[in-house]
Parts: sequence; C-alpha cells; structure tokens
Amino acid sequence: MADELLSQAELDTLLSALEADEEPARPTLRTPSSSPPSSGPQPPGASPAFAASPREKILAFDFKRQQPPAAAPLRMLRVVHETFARNLAAALSVMMRTPVDVALAAADQMTYADFTSGLETPTCYQVLAAAPLEGKFFLDLSPSILFPLIDRLLGGGGDPGPIARRPLTEIELRLTSRVTALLLQELAAAWQGVQPLALAVERVESDPAAIRDVPPAEIVFALIFELKMHESRGPLRLCIPRNTVTPLAGAADGWIRRGQPPAGGEALSSLSAGLQQAAVELVARLAEIKITSADLFNLHVGDIITTDKDVHTPIAVCLEGVVKFRAHPGALQGHKAFRIEEALPAPSDPLDEQA
Repeated sequence: MADELLSQAELDTLLSALEADEEPARPTLRTPSSSPPSSGPQPPGASPAFAASPREKILAFDFKRQQPPAAAPLRMLRVVHETFARNLAAALSVMMRTPVDVALAAADQMTYADFTSGLETPTCYQVLAAAPLEGKFFLDLSPSILFPLIDRLLGGGGDPGPIARRPLTEIELRLTSRVTALLLQELAAAWQGVQPLALAVERVESDPAAIRDVPPAEIVFALIFELKMHESRGPLRLCIPRNTVTPLAGAADGWIRRGQPPAGGEALSSLSAGLQQAAVELVARLAEIKITSADLFNLHVGDIITTDKDVHTPIAVCLEGVVKFRAHPGALQGHKAFRIEEALPAPSDPLDEQA
C-alpha cells in the first residue's frame, strides 16, 4: 500500500494544477496595432481567439453533391445542346406550321433523385438508348407544352388552355412519338461532331419514379430547355448520367475550342471524298459590253452584237464567280471548248486588264 501513496512533491504539483484551472481568465489587453474584435454577434461561449477572420469565406458543404462539378463535360454539353436548341426550334416550326422557340435555360450537375424530384407527375418520361454509349438518356416532355403541341398537330390553334393532369392516351402517345422522332433526329445531328449516336426510345412512363435504371445517388447532368409556342410554354428536360459522357469530354475539348469537330485522319479522308463529289460552277466569260436600255429593249432574234475584244484575246474562266484561269476558245469534236493557258494566283479580271 505504501507504494500506491503519492509523495509530497507529487501532491504539490497536482494541487497547483487544480488551482490554475480554477483561476478566472484574465482580460486580454489589445494594443492599437492589434486587429479589432469582430463587430458581428458571437455565439455563446465562443472565444475571441477563434473568431473567424473577415477575409475568410465559409462555404456550406452540400452532402448531396459530394463530387465537384465537372467543368469539361458541362462545357461540352452546353455547346452541343445550344446547337440542338437552335436546330430543334427550326424543325418544330416546320412541323407545327407556326413559330416555336427553343432555348437552353440551364445546364447543371445533380443527383438523379434531385432531377426526378423536380418533374411533374404524371408526365411524359422517356428512356432513350444511346448506342454505342453504355448508359441511358432520359427525356421529359412537360404536359404544359406537350398538350399544346398535340393540339396543334390535331389542327388546333395551340393556344394555352387548361392542362390535363392525366397520363397520355394511345392517340396522344402516337402523336408524341412524332415529336420525339424529330427531337431525336436533331439531337443525333448535334452530337455528330462529338460521338455519333443511334438514339431510340426504349420505354415511356407517366411516373418518373417507375424508372429504376439509375441509382438515386448517381451524379447526372441535367439540361433544361424552354419551349414556347404562341402563349404556351413549358420545359423540356434531358438527363445524361455523368459516367456516360465524361470519357468524351477530353476528345471533344479541342472541337469546342475551335468550334468544329476534331479533324483526324479518318475525318479528313471522309471530307476529301465528299469534296471530290461536290459540283462546282465553271463559266467561260467571252466578252463584256455596255449598251443602253433602249438598245436592250429593241433586241430581236438574229441581231448581231459586236464587241471590241479581239478573237485571239484570252478569255476569263471563273470558278464559282471568281476568275481563276486564262483560256483560248475553240472547238473539239463538234463541241465548243476552251483550252487553259494560265492559272491566276490571285483573283483578278483579265478583261479589265485588257481594257
């Protein structure tokens, strides 16, 4: 037992430590050079030593968005779907025979549960296959704009009226498929420069909660378009899983900066083959003169028009309206022809030079 007793020195050390803890905190003296205390309200029990600096910025942590926003895929999707919005507006205007405006209102990153929680029920929610990509695309057509489009297809004026809160009928689904087919056509055309897609509708549901293809916590990109026809307007929402398009962002980054698709060897070969089959206009300009309006009105069949140009003077050969060659006229096997004598390095008019 004697070994378990504290010595006098150990008791004195313990008592002095207890007295130091019970001693009240002395006020801190601040010099004029020291930083002033925060003027804002302090929480109870907070010490001035731990007060936040005015320069510090406190950010709230969003537990639903633990991954930082992906800048490159979002930039790619915004560029692609701004083009899609313009083309879709023109195509819908032709189909509806009336002006239809389509604009990309927002492009954001969120969880799939957040995306579906903002949708109407019932709605027209479609699952899209996007081969060769492994994931699915999800398309939502809001009833607020879908029913006016259907009314317009049936011959109505498309004016806003009471929107039916019910699932689509069989006839309405068939009419909606026409709108969706046009939409997928323009969407595939917009994606052509990044990744050619074969888009097709796999399922159509009136309740988004019935779709279980994506986990609720998975990160997706939400693209929201605003459609307007006369006084009717409503959103068109496109959901693309982040893992589906992230690998494409690096390949499309150069295309976004240059404003055109990446020109690889295969793309250049395809472009060259297409240009070789393109038709161009080639015109041989024999001569030019000026006449009065009276002489022009008095022209008849058989009249001869003389020019100051010598028969041996070279003529101008124009390619798509631009002078490219000098040539001499003649005949070959009973056909009028001309022989190229010189290629001009810069656009010019040989007739003006002869004058």
